[in-house]
Amino acid sequence: MERLSYTQRLRSALAAWPTACQNVPDEWWFADEERTVPASFDPDAALALLNRCTHEDFWRLAP
Repeated sequence: MERLSYTQRLRSALAAWPTACQNVPDEWWFADEERTVPASFDPDAALALLNRCTHEDFWRLAP
């Protein structure tokens, strides 16, 4: 029962991912204060990783 609840909560939170990424401060997209070095952050890759919560393997305690 808890798993279903958490899965639904995670899916709901992840639905807001594009909006969240659009609303972060500009400086977060850079590794330096001068904003000359882009941060090595791929929002799509991060979302794919977070979406693992929709797969059975995510919920297993042991491999």
